[in-house]
Amino acid sequence: MKAVVFGAGKYGKALKRGLEKYCGVDVLAICDNDTEKWDKEIDGIQIISPDRLLQLSFDKIFISLMFGEEFLEAEKQLVELGIPKEKLVIMKTDHIYQDAFMELDPVRKKWMKSFAEYTREMGLTGNVAECGVFQGETAMFINKYWPDRVLYLCDTFEGFDRNDVVYENMNFSEFKKGTFGFGSFQGEKSEILIKYVKARMLYPEKTIICQGYFPESVKRINDQFCFVNLDMDLYQPQIEGLRFFWDKMEKGGVILLHDYFHPDLPGVKAAVSDFEKEINMKLPKVPIGDECSIAVIKL
Repeated sequence: MKAVVFGAGKYGKALKRGLEKYCGVDVLAICDNDTEKWDKEIDGIQIISPDRLLQLSFDKIFISLMFGEEFLEAEKQLVELGIPKEKLVIMKTDHIYQDAFMELDPVRKKWMKSFAEYTREMGLTGNVAECGVFQGETAMFINKYWPDRVLYLCDTFEGFDRNDVVYENMNFSEFKKGTFGFGSFQGEKSEILIKYVKARMLYPEKTIICQGYFPESVKRINDQFCFVNLDMDLYQPQIEGLRFFWDKMEKGGVILLHDYFHPDLPGVKAAVSDFEKEINMKLPKVPIGDECSIAVIKL
């Protein structure tokens, strides 16, 4: 298959490589609206302007932008250019090419796949969860690797909460300008975000959305777990995650803490340390090899 990737940012670069590596796609070009990127190259592939698309012979255009509303805008733009809609693939909702997202954080995803196989081999019961879902890039692999388990997806789906940011003495006015800043996805944008997260799930019937501030958003959950991915970045939600899930973990189960080794997010490691003091024990934990995450094992 010959294809074009639409979007030359971080996602476009990673998905171009993922499509080639995992999906057998031959990427002819990368297209972007940013004039400053035109005629530059990524891995030897030229970045072109949208009006040059009709000069190429391709089977598919893979839209690889970051946010949900950007997909809709890109799709409309390409159709207006004369690209048949059946040639457009919205990467964030297409299950056929889902493995291309392995290139975004491949070590963690491969580790989760191996651990999922291990839970089945060892007969571990319990369901799975992720706290800190954002756009579901990790969640869709959890759903894929544990197809027989209920997956709880916990997030505000509106960005970080002000109180959690202030708690860590961060400048909220600066912090909220980032990707996860509170209010970034309020209202209709939040609804679009949840829609795209749901659409990415290979087994949506096994998925439960828990929207709201954690842990209030999960207080009705009375379940056991074999795997939980905590990816909430900040001290307060991370320690609340440990408090909520630790006693609900099956023996041999794992709570995976993302950003444990992240130098700009010290609250994650501090949350683990303080939780250990609360329960008066050192948690059995081991790095998974991605230089960012640590696995906490329930013995």
